[in-house]
Amino acid sequence: MDTSSHITPKRALVSVYNKTNIVDIVSFLHKLHVEIVATGNTAALLKEADIPVVDVADVTGYPDLLDGRVKTLHPAIHAGILANPLNKNHVQTLQKQHIKPFDIVIANLYPFSETLENPNASHDDIIEMIDIGGPTMIRAAAKNQRFVTVITQIDDYENLKNELSAHKSISLHFRQQMAQTAFAHTCLYDQSIHNWLSQKEPSPLPFQAQHVSELRYGENPHQNASLYSFDPNAPGPLNAKILQAEKPLSYNNYIDANAAFNLAHTFQKPTVAIIKHTIPCGFCTHSDTLQALKLALASDPLSAFGGIIATNQTFSAPMAQSISDNFIEVIIAPNFESDALKILAKKTQLRLLASSIKNPSPSSSSFRHINGGFLIQDNNTSFPSRKHMNIMTQLIPSEDQWDDLVTACTLTAFAPSNTISIVHNGQLIGLGSGQTSRIKAAEIAIQQAKTFNPDLLPAAVAASDGFFPFFDTIKILAQAEISVVAHPGGSKNDQQIIQEANKHNISLIQHNIRSFSH
Repeated sequence: MDTSSHITPKRALVSVYNKTNIVDIVSFLHKLHVEIVATGNTAALLKEADIPVVDVADVTGYPDLLDGRVKTLHPAIHAGILANPLNKNHVQTLQKQHIKPFDIVIANLYPFSETLENPNASHDDIIEMIDIGGPTMIRAAAKNQRFVTVITQIDDYENLKNELSAHKSISLHFRQQMAQTAFAHTCLYDQSIHNWLSQKEPSPLPFQAQHVSELRYGENPHQNASLYSFDPNAPGPLNAKILQAEKPLSYNNYIDANAAFNLAHTFQKPTVAIIKHTIPCGFCTHSDTLQALKLALASDPLSAFGGIIATNQTFSAPMAQSISDNFIEVIIAPNFESDALKILAKKTQLRLLASSIKNPSPSSSSFRHINGGFLIQDNNTSFPSRKHMNIMTQLIPSEDQWDDLVTACTLTAFAPSNTISIVHNGQLIGLGSGQTSRIKAAEIAIQQAKTFNPDLLPAAVAASDGFFPFFDTIKILAQAEISVVAHPGGSKNDQQIIQEANKHNISLIQHNIRSFSH
């Protein structure tokens, strides 16, 4: 059979909920000697019109089951729809199972959308209008459009009559047109069901949010903002004990304090993180917390102005004294020494929050709004450790540099991509982040280090949140005298990157854990 030829129909399957004009089109097919197979109520209607009909139950050997939920879901029906008459195996299977093929399928679906519009329809009423057998038949026939004509729209009954009147057969072009209409029909039907379930069914989210308070405003004064909670035990600023706050926390304060808290508590050693606009502008992990604070402030003293400070240790009086000349918006720590509170009380605009990680939040997801909805993902808690790191070049890092590599790689996960971080002895000395070019990120990180800590660059290490697509960034880091660089790898140019690193006597470390943040 040439698939471009016309097909003269011999057998039709009819199953319609809306029976408008169905007697007319089936009567027309009967006059063309087309055998009619129909389901329950459709068959009864056609028999009343004196049209010879074979009931689907006589074809399948089963009556309607489950109050009509199962009628056509049977091999005798779907093998007849899906069989390819050019496939010898298909033909032999039909013959062996005594199954006759269908050339036409006429079907329309339960009135789901119409039922939704009925104010008296119950949830169960609507559920029963989710058609199963109908879409299955329609999709099967549309899939086998080379040999089967599927009619889903009452308006197309007349088109089918015209096609058969003109040719006594059905062209491939017509079958393809009807298949397109059929898939559009089932697509819109499923979309209606999806939309209803999205509105009516219980939310799949693992929480119920409770309103906490109205905020002064959002990111800008013309934006309204509110605070909600879905975990009363979560650590961080949401449930922190407020020790000092002449003015309440703002929307931006909550965002930055949360970022600072999470970064500081990612490390086991005494750590201080300073956040500005969600970006680490100061950071140090050190055996002495006071020294960690001083070095974190020294990372970028200009950007620390108006920032948020977080530490995973008690905030001591010497620490409080060391920031007496700095303008800080918020400090969040597990607790504060009483003398530290007395010193910090002089800073009336400073908010002090006490919160630790002792009761970790069960939430492991983060959310981002998009127009009309939001995205949900697992929190990024996978940071490269030394066991993940492989030396790809000749030079081997020192023991101190190994620790700095872990710190630098972790820091890249707390800044927007693209990110390059530069670390020396646990101190962040350079960070380029939020750049569309990794080269620009490296240049910004290097410039920051040269501005505030130029003497530390030669012994520092650098890390990238993503792989190096080209070796140009390696050249820039080499020019800044950085001799140890880590990246996830995975570029098609990885071998060129390695060669360039060897050329500049750089120890290139690959760990295979990307840390993008958008």
